Amino acid sequence: MRTILHRGHHLPGIDVPEVVNLVMFKPVHSKTKFWQMVGRGTRLRPDLFGPGLDKTGFKVFDFCGNLEYFGQDPADVRSSPSPSVSTRIFAARARIIGAIDDAGTGPGVPEAPGAPALRALAVSALRGRVNGMTADNLLVRKHMREVERWQEDSAWTSLSNGDVDSLIEDVASLPSTDEDRSDAQAKLFDLSLLTLQLAVLTGEENGADFAARRERIRTQAENLLSPTKQRIPSVKAVHDLLVEIADAEWWTDVTVMELENVRAKLRGVMKYVDTILRKAVILDFDDEVVPSEAGADGLGGTGLPGAGGAAVPQGTPGVDTAKFEEKARAYLKAHLDTLAVQKLYRNLQLLPHDLTVLSGILVDNGIGTPDDVAAASGEGLGIFLRRLVGLDRQAVNEEIERFIAGRSLTDVQLHFLRFMIDQLTANGVMEMQQLFCPPYTGLHSGGPTAVWSDDDMEGLAEVIDIFRARAAVDDSTEPTEPLHRLEA
Repeated sequence: MRTILHRGHHLPGIDVPEVVNLVMFKPVHSKTKFWQMVGRGTRLRPDLFGPGLDKTGFKVFDFCGNLEYFGQDPADVRSSPSPSVSTRIFAARARIIGAIDDAGTGPGVPEAPGAPALRALAVSALRGRVNGMTADNLLVRKHMREVERWQEDSAWTSLSNGDVDSLIEDVASLPSTDEDRSDAQAKLFDLSLLTLQLAVLTGEENGADFAARRERIRTQAENLLSPTKQRIPSVKAVHDLLVEIADAEWWTDVTVMELENVRAKLRGVMKYVDTILRKAVILDFDDEVVPSEAGADGLGGTGLPGAGGAAVPQGTPGVDTAKFEEKARAYLKAHLDTLAVQKLYRNLQLLPHDLTVLSGILVDNGIGTPDDVAAASGEGLGIFLRRLVGLDRQAVNEEIERFIAGRSLTDVQLHFLRFMIDQLTANGVMEMQQLFCPPYTGLHSGGPTAVWSDDDMEGLAEVIDIFRARAAVDDSTEPTEPLHRLEA
């Protein structure tokens, strides 16, 4: 289901030809913006639904009356766009300066250790941006009085709350020749660390937002400590710092300058952090109904009233597969310490006895009935359960490491393997043909065979087969990995 949900973020510059559904959840009063939003669905896409099945149209699901509104051809109304990441970074630094200048003057918080040094860095960054705002730009020219005020040294001596508001409202969003050209991941990391610094300055480091950001950064650090990532020279260079911030103890009484050190040294490697991928599911079917042949139930047996053509497929009576999968996934992930679940999760070979244990766990704990288990296990119970719990990232990394051994990899190949690690970690198994679909095909116009040699492609196929084989079970299955790995 290829869908864009519009809340004002997917406008100019977004080109996703695969989209066939647009969902509008935001009222729009700008005619230009409205047609930009609709335009996201007009991109042509050959073979979208299969060979020879091109994209021929798209649908708009409008929950806010925009179609009716613009059907009356109203006058254009100005709307406010969401602030860019650069604007939000500017605002965060302005608030940091304001918080430092305000410390000790109200009911507030005493000056934090390292605050003067942090203030100097924030002022330097903002002054650089402001000094790059020139009257040559029409947008800047409209706010030139405020810009010239902040280009004076004296304006930065001490900021009041009104000064901070003025910087954010009048100056933060203006274009500058001093614009940061870093990648998006680096800027988002900047914003996260600046937000943490502000929380420390305002005494809010025990809040839920601080905790959530802290755990996200610890997870990113752990990801960058994986063997695959440590092969990247720039990531290996910050190994010791990654180890430090991955430890929860490091965050106890953390100072603003310690956070600044993390921001400055790690922002450039954030682009190597894995992103979790969701496997695309392609459905190809026609809706058909069968003619009514009234039976005792009034529905003509398995048909629908007034229908025509094909019989309606019947599932196992009383089985709600989706609900069973949801309950099974939650239970298994909460009981990863069970030996059979550990073997499934850590890519150890399952045996027939393990399937008996796993099936019994689901039935005995009320997760499902024997019919539920049988109905959901079309490709094998082991494969089905592996898809639910996914794989331990370290176990995936170990197999990828075996593939990498003796090979010198390019950046494109590293990205390719990163996608595979994400997909296997999230979904437990994958198919070889998925390597010929996005996101892999986005790495090279020639597809995977242009990225890897024939021998390498065979090696990748073997890696994929290993993960599937260890979750598949038949009567002849024997262990292929020593059980002492579970104690590692």
